[in-house]
Amino acid sequence: KPIYSNIFYASFTTAGLMPYDIKDSWFMIPVEKNIKRQLTIIIHELFHLQITHYYLKYCSEKGLNKNKFSELNEIITSILITPILQKLNLPKDKTYLGHKKLVKQLNNFWLKDKEFINLLNKIIQILKIKH
Repeated sequence: KPIYSNIFYASFTTAGLMPYDIKDSWFMIPVEKNIKRQLTIIIHELFHLQITHYYLKYCSEKGLNKNKFSELNEIITSILITPILQKLNLPKDKTYLGHKKLVKQLNNFWLKDKEFINLLNKIIQILKIKH
């Protein structure tokens, strides 16, 4: 899908969270990280914005609530940006501890089936069963 905005805004933060806002196309980057880690986070946050813009409604229609969509966004972002980070020689994405096993499993699925919608639907299916 095309990039949904021509301009994105980034701000530095000293907080531990990196919020983003799809409507105004902005996100935050931790000021205390080195430049390579900041670049990893920028890529991560841009993927969140893209996925939210294009797939929030779809995932909601498939039965995911806001928290489950947030989980999906973390999982799918981690899978999709890994080859980009490797190619750019940037630090690995920091996957949440609770998602590591699932990301590994779904990454194997992704390597066999590069259809994005199939990966998205697989994650939706798993998250709807989980909890």
